[in-house]
Amino acid sequence: MLLFLFAAWRRYQAASWLENLVGPIGIANNPSEKEFISRLRNGLVLCNAINKVHPGAVPKVLSLLVLIHLSLLGKFG
Repeated sequence: MLLFLFAAWRRYQAASWLENLVGPIGIANNPSEKEFISRLRNGLVLCNAINKVHPGAVPKVLSLLVLIHLSLLGKFG
């Protein structure tokens, strides 16, 4: 139980830090592990965070719509 609470606290800290760094990321104040992972999975939030810490480290951050389009092209193209 203690490990579960610690993990939840770390997710809360990470989500708060990311939102302070890049702005709203669209997750609850106390996200579940599944919710936290799903928001970070496509890499947009992390790329934007890296560029805030080290400007220009990720030269081109694609938008979510571009990623969806590329994904669909891969499935049907």
